[in-house]
Amino acid sequence: MWVVLVLVLVLVLVLVLVLVLVLVLVLVLALVLALALAPSPPVGADGK
Repeated sequence: MWVVLVLVLVLVLVLVLVLVLVLVLVLVLALVLALALAPSPPVGADGK
């Protein structure tokens, strides 16, 4: 039953993609919260 194997592979790939997207969103939200909660640096501090 190749159809069943293909469906299982597609489901696994979709689940992996969803997990990766959730992890990326969590990391981005954590970074944004850290930057928002951190004291703002003086103007020109980020310039090289």
